[in-house]
Amino acid sequence: MKYTARYLTQEQEKMILDRINDSRIEAAVLLALYCGARRGEIMKIRQSDIDIIFHAVNIAGRTVYITHEQSERLLRAIQALHDGFSFDIDIPIYSGYNARYLSAIVRHWCACYGLEGVGLREMRHTAVIHWMEQGASMEQIQEWAGYSDYTTAFHIYKSMTFAQ
Repeated sequence: MKYTARYLTQEQEKMILDRINDSRIEAAVLLALYCGARRGEIMKIRQSDIDIIFHAVNIAGRTVYITHEQSERLLRAIQALHDGFSFDIDIPIYSGYNARYLSAIVRHWCACYGLEGVGLREMRHTAVIHWMEQGASMEQIQEWAGYSDYTTAFHIYKSMTFAQ
């Protein structure tokens, strides 16, 4: 069976971003939507991986650049996740969370707002669509999304601009 990647419409993405404020899952959602981070990568992100000066996020050894507003919102979400506590010890932001549980919570939250079947993977695909719309090459998408080779990215995303 051929995998068909799904992504969010602009309206769905805006609705999520408008309603996700102050939620324990906000940082995970922002990392997927802004940076194309996978669930396992989200689980390993540390506060030190967010560079507020250069508006960049280090994800599994690769750097993804985001806007100033996105980097500030992401940092606020991470700090809110830990009740404003500033880390002296650099631990993963979702330390103590189970990856599958986090995914299930995101899917449940989306379903509560009428977005059945939407989760972190669809948000990741949405980030890639934005990169494509901005003119990124498949080689850039491969690097930013963390694919080991160009053909994987090409086969997943070659027709995504035409299908939801």
